[in-house]
Amino acid sequence: MKYSKIIAALGLNFVLFAVFAVLGVFRYGALDDYFMATVLTGAYGSEFDPHLVFVNGALAYCLMPLYYLFPSVGWFYIFQMATIFGAFTLFSYCLIRQLGFRLGVPLAMLLSAVAIEFYASVSFTICAPLLAASGAILFIKGSIREKTLWLAAGCILLILGAMLRFQMFLLVIPFLGTLLLWAHFPFKAVPKKTLIALAFCGLAIYGVNTFDENLYNDPEYKYYKAYQYKRSFFGDGAHYDKEAISDELEERGMIPLDFKLLCAWNFYDTQVFSADSLDAIIKIANRNVYVENKQRLPAAVAMGISNAFTRNMAWCWCFICILILLFTGKKSRMYPWGSLVLVVASYMYLLQLNRLVSHVEMGIWLYAAVMGIPLLQKDNTVAGVSSKISSRLPIIVSLFALVFLAGTILSLPKEDRNRAVFAVPEMSKDWREFLEYANKNIGDVYLLSFYQYKDLGLVKNAPYEAAKPSSWQNIIPIGYWNINLPGMKRELEKRGVENPLRDIVKDNVYTIEMGNSPIYQLFYKIHYHKNLSVDTVQTFGDLMILKYREVSDEKNAED
Repeated sequence: MKYSKIIAALGLNFVLFAVFAVLGVFRYGALDDYFMATVLTGAYGSEFDPHLVFVNGALAYCLMPLYYLFPSVGWFYIFQMATIFGAFTLFSYCLIRQLGFRLGVPLAMLLSAVAIEFYASVSFTICAPLLAASGAILFIKGSIREKTLWLAAGCILLILGAMLRFQMFLLVIPFLGTLLLWAHFPFKAVPKKTLIALAFCGLAIYGVNTFDENLYNDPEYKYYKAYQYKRSFFGDGAHYDKEAISDELEERGMIPLDFKLLCAWNFYDTQVFSADSLDAIIKIANRNVYVENKQRLPAAVAMGISNAFTRNMAWCWCFICILILLFTGKKSRMYPWGSLVLVVASYMYLLQLNRLVSHVEMGIWLYAAVMGIPLLQKDNTVAGVSSKISSRLPIIVSLFALVFLAGTILSLPKEDRNRAVFAVPEMSKDWREFLEYANKNIGDVYLLSFYQYKDLGLVKNAPYEAAKPSSWQNIIPIGYWNINLPGMKRELEKRGVENPLRDIVKDNVYTIEMGNSPIYQLFYKIHYHKNLSVDTVQTFGDLMILKYREVSDEKNAED
């Protein structure tokens, strides 16, 4: 049957997606993705906004027609889920095509079992390497066979991967370069089509990056983008001595409390925590960074790699490398060692940047595993390998595939399911009642700490449903990457708020907390020289709506 291999790949991945639909919970794996989707649909300001910070704005414009045609659909999430399904279908097809049904299907099942793990934690950081790896495989195959269509498809997927997460795209370049060297060694006859495709791909990625940079030329958006590094220095930083920084701030007559608030994601004060004001604290923090101990780097890399084997993707790399070592020619047998070198180099680079997180690790091992697929060959009766091993290999791989699948299913997060199929996180009664209250009082502003904002963002909308325009208009974070978003600032200005932390004393500004913390009162007294009282206006279970008011020194003394 002409299309039997593609049908088998589609059928296998459809079954695995159906398993996840029945047993898993559809949600974003990272809060960043949800709030990028809300920015895109105009949840702050009611207008389509392509300024996604982490994702290239060109991708936002690619999705824009779909949002206009079907505005209630969460196309950003659908695009990411389609990326996972499409990428693993392509990997499965390549394995079946190269190894035949007998060995290709079990190995495809083993690799695609990991897709369930990706569905359960979908994010732009793990979808970008899927696009880049898919594009790299098509590019390699197109280069070897001189197929223009395959080269073009590979370029498009590589460009999409760069648009979705440019830093993750960069990690595929060494693997792609290695495979191109393998394919065309000793470089006497590199096809002209390959060189043209590489040049086109490079220019296109440069073009979309330039396009994205130009989106932030407006002064408001320029400040918004420039603020990202400075707030992430504190929100994401773990490479400096916090006690030493606090001591130096105090010695210099500065305020250690400001640093503590910044590290706890409380920085929406446009005066105290302006971009210029943060520079002084960053300068002090840079003098108190931990000294890099390069002697411990090999041990850290070894520990990181050993931890990676608690997930399936690293084991998939092992299986593919074993097949390459057993059943390919001498030239291809260098790949396992070369890919391991690239993995180690990636770990060393990310450890030095202090950015080795689980989603990035998954991308590294994905590259290492799937970039070995073009080296596999159907004839697995190489001299020196026992015929018993060759004949029983499909059974062995099938057993491991079933173990991988069972382990992946068992490791799915245990959550209450609100429906039998396509379940989403359940919103608590507390948040539901608060949202009803906030919608009735649309002229008021409700300030949420990062942790409350995160909790609400994970449950407010099903990921496959688009956040409605202006649906977050009066719910504002005290600290997150989207503060200073021009649309958010306009919503605040409509309600007479220019500086959220300073304006918590205004009649229409409230904070949402789980308990009364004195930190805002202390901050206000230090910077604005006023004492604050706090009253509980309303409660919804554990959630409290608090109102801060200025009180005179005389009244405070009497109290």
